[in-house]
Amino acid sequence: MVSIIIPVYNVEKYLCECIDSVLRQSFSDLEIILVDDGSPDNSGAICDEYARKDSRVTVIHKCNGGLSDARNVGMAASHGEYIYFLDSDDYIVDDAIWQLESKARTENADIVFFDSDNFVEDFEFPDYIENFSRTHSYRTERGSLLLGATVRRNEYCPCVPFLFFKRDFLAENGLVFYKGIIHEDELFTPIAFARAKTVAYINKKLYVRRLRGNSIMSAKASAKSFEGSAVVMKELDNELGRYPVHSHEYRAITLCMGLKCIDLLLNYALLDSAERKRLRLQYAAIEVIIKKHHYFGSEKLRLKTKHPVLYSFFKQQIRPISKKN
Repeated sequence: MVSIIIPVYNVEKYLCECIDSVLRQSFSDLEIILVDDGSPDNSGAICDEYARKDSRVTVIHKCNGGLSDARNVGMAASHGEYIYFLDSDDYIVDDAIWQLESKARTENADIVFFDSDNFVEDFEFPDYIENFSRTHSYRTERGSLLLGATVRRNEYCPCVPFLFFKRDFLAENGLVFYKGIIHEDELFTPIAFARAKTVAYINKKLYVRRLRGNSIMSAKASAKSFEGSAVVMKELDNELGRYPVHSHEYRAITLCMGLKCIDLLLNYALLDSAERKRLRLQYAAIEVIIKKHHYFGSEKLRLKTKHPVLYSFFKQQIRPISKKN
């Protein structure tokens, strides 16, 4: 059985399309757990209606605790041999679960990762670019090797809905989502890959992602975003203590940390001066981590760390002009 966990919050406009895509799956041995995270709209009632119509659907109503908490609650209530986390404003293609379960079982994989299509709906950031598909194919391998390979090829995507997990793997490693932050996938996914003995890849777009202006994914730079990124950096730095310095796991995680640094520095630079002053101690703690890892081998990163506001000005003002010319 596959447990599909769908956190639900304020998505009444999209929820039916999401749930219907699961009910249409050619693989029928499903447990569908809808976690109503204190949604203020009609989403909770929609969940209850689906549970009345299909015995595979279970609804959990809870006070709002955020995406991580909702996923953790759903995972704790699940019983499937495999676990899949689906975002409630997106959907999956009709045979996605069959392909994922078959691949995971055939390869005895702890994780199966795959690609996604996407479409824009009411999206406010025309310059936003994120690659949801890959041009390279990847053979089944240790998770740390695949993590490093995808980062180096600029094909790394930490989004958990693009991953399919073996339940025992998550349980044996005590893997849960860090509560109270955004960017939780950027912490969960590198750790999961580093600890996975076997990871497989399906070079197909099995997921359809909706890019919308008021989603967490498309949120502008904010203090909350910076604080979430700071937690990610600190926790990944702690995870490095599990591995020898020259191991594949250590190298792969530091590559992810290097990527995260760039976003974190730009986010900090885009805050107003009062927010930067309030967060200065957190920023200083991140500087210590960056220096400890020798600026992740990048002279550019060293300069960006020392001069985040100048970096922001270059990124936002100078670079667009140079590209245009």
